[in-house]
Amino acid sequence: LLSAKLAFSQSTDLDPHSFNLSYVTLPPKPVLDRVNRTFKVTVNEYKAEQAKIAQDYIEENSGIDGFKKVSSNGYFEIVFNLENSISNLEEVRKSVVVVKDSNGKERVENIYTNVFKCKDFGSYSVVCASDPSFNKKYSLERTYTVENSFSSQAEANSYGLLSPGALRDSYLANIISNIESRLNRDYGFIVEQTSDYLWILDSKKHPEHENSMKSLSTIQAVFNKMHYDEDIAPLKVELEPVIKYFEGLDKVYIGDEKKHRKLRYESYYDLAVIYHYLDMPDESDIWCQKLIANKYDESDGEGIKLKNESLRELLAVNQVKTRHMDVELRSNGLDDVVVDVANF
Repeated sequence: LLSAKLAFSQSTDLDPHSFNLSYVTLPPKPVLDRVNRTFKVTVNEYKAEQAKIAQDYIEENSGIDGFKKVSSNGYFEIVFNLENSISNLEEVRKSVVVVKDSNGKERVENIYTNVFKCKDFGSYSVVCASDPSFNKKYSLERTYTVENSFSSQAEANSYGLLSPGALRDSYLANIISNIESRLNRDYGFIVEQTSDYLWILDSKKHPEHENSMKSLSTIQAVFNKMHYDEDIAPLKVELEPVIKYFEGLDKVYIGDEKKHRKLRYESYYDLAVIYHYLDMPDESDIWCQKLIANKYDESDGEGIKLKNESLRELLAVNQVKTRHMDVELRSNGLDDVVVDVANF
């Protein structure tokens, strides 16, 4: 049993300590029925052979987390309208560098750099015949720079055009990046294996140091057991002694001096974070309010409150009470296996 002990003149240094997490990031535009979480890819391009290359690449390298990629009859059809990228040689930049040979002798070398200005075009769209509210168009347009360096002016001149293959490879890579950062964030159920941190008293002579470190060890051990697809109710039970300990600190350290406020900060911050990752945003908000009122790094309380509000919205729109659930894991290529949802 952990209990707080009143401190008088000891220093109160707080240090961050990490702990592991595993959960599903919920989408703001969810397909609620898991059996409908399928999609197929269609590529439209004016050259058929180029369309086949692009389709194969996209099918092999892209995905929506929580969805199955199928060859036909997908709930979503992701339609790509691709266009040729363009590049223009903007300048040949000359620079001088000093290099040393194996004997340490210095020599001057000229470097000639071709600077190309490139632009991608095209777009892709989510098309859902069953529910057009999911339909959305994404632009693939972007402007970027490519630089290729050579040791002579003649060599630089001979490569005054950027190869179509290089442009195509860059275009396809941009498509995959765009899907990950936009499409997947809108609709995907993304499994997160990540970490966050707590603030823990690290002043060894302070009477709360031992209990703070024991609390940290318990928290780290319990959250190490967290899995994105398993119920977290048992973890809440295991954390009850730690929660009670932190809840009791502000009953002992009631003064307005900075040392007391730092101890209360430790308890308020850690409780707010623990409850947030136990999918209890309302309980987390209670400690956020105390964190703000404590007037020691109040912005931390505001930041966690914003995370809690986002979590509440996502739980509501996904019609769930937790971020821990079984979801379809991503695989490359096509997969037409029927999803077993009997126990979902």
